[in-house]
Amino acid sequence: MRFGRPGRSLTLRARLALWTAAAAFVCSAGLALFINSTTVLVLRSVKAPPPRGIPAETWQVVNQIRLDSVLGLGLVAAICWTASYWFAGHALRPLRQVSQAAVAIDTGTLGRRLAFQGPCDELKELADRFDAMLDRLQVAFAREHEFVADVSHELRTPLAVSRANLEMAHLDPFSTVHDYREMADTLEAALARLERLASDLLILASDEVSLTRETVFLAPLIEDILVDLRPVADGQGIKISYGSNEQLIVHGDPQLLTRAFQNLIENAIHYNHPDGTVGIHLRQHEAGAAIEIADTGIGIRPEDLPYIFERFYRVDRSRSRHRGGAGLGLALVREVVRRYGGDIRVESRPDIGTSFTVLLPV
Repeated sequence: MRFGRPGRSLTLRARLALWTAAAAFVCSAGLALFINSTTVLVLRSVKAPPPRGIPAETWQVVNQIRLDSVLGLGLVAAICWTASYWFAGHALRPLRQVSQAAVAIDTGTLGRRLAFQGPCDELKELADRFDAMLDRLQVAFAREHEFVADVSHELRTPLAVSRANLEMAHLDPFSTVHDYREMADTLEAALARLERLASDLLILASDEVSLTRETVFLAPLIEDILVDLRPVADGQGIKISYGSNEQLIVHGDPQLLTRAFQNLIENAIHYNHPDGTVGIHLRQHEAGAAIEIADTGIGIRPEDLPYIFERFYRVDRSRSRHRGGAGLGLALVREVVRRYGGDIRVESRPDIGTSFTVLLPV
């Protein structure tokens, strides 16, 4: 039997057996001491006629009983330790399974489960929670793998475009200034896409401890965003209606909040129908501010709604890539809102429109 490992204390199984045997030994010793003491007191209380007193044979019997008691104590302790060690091993079997599973698990064997079948006690609860932890780890590793694959793809696309344009310019001896200008515009767009992707990833990976908390007036912030996006909306025939409350103030990083609301408004424009509308409304909500951005666009299918805030998730991948989207916009919005203690809600109906409501504490 293995009771421990070199340089380490006894195993839990051995300690449980020792504690049980020690408890049984103490109880048995107390019982034996009580019986022997009572026997001696009884014998001494017997008043035999002198000069005989208590016969020597009687004392020999008492001494033999004492010796048998000591031997019996040792035997009881040994039996208790052996039985306790066996029962402890049986009871702690789930712990061994958890330990062996933990040693054997790596990124390629996260699908293994204990699936422990036994009474609903603490050990089964531990085994079930271990399986639940493996479920979460498997999901986390799968998302990490998808994340790396998506980042690689998003980085590869603009780099491939840039490389192709440079090779064409290099191989074509008759390239004109106009061709080079077109190539420069293409490279500029690719670099802008890379820059935005890197910026979004940095925001998502940044630490919350260093958050900036400045006083931000929401109405001027939204107006500055609309100055940049109205030409885009006009180019697609989208009408923007904006209603504001000048008293709405929140505390946060103006750049992060600008980025979050810009993403929402850009989505409302890009995924809208021709001649559609985008409505932006600011209002007081309980002890905070509510910013609603609604459009009359293509909407989101109910089966896609639970996943739209996940990184690199696209409802329409081909359309998102065509517009240069990496699938990080809504993930960034949720992360920024969450960091400042807010919440974001979404309602959508396909071919009717989508409404996002951002709730921020003042």
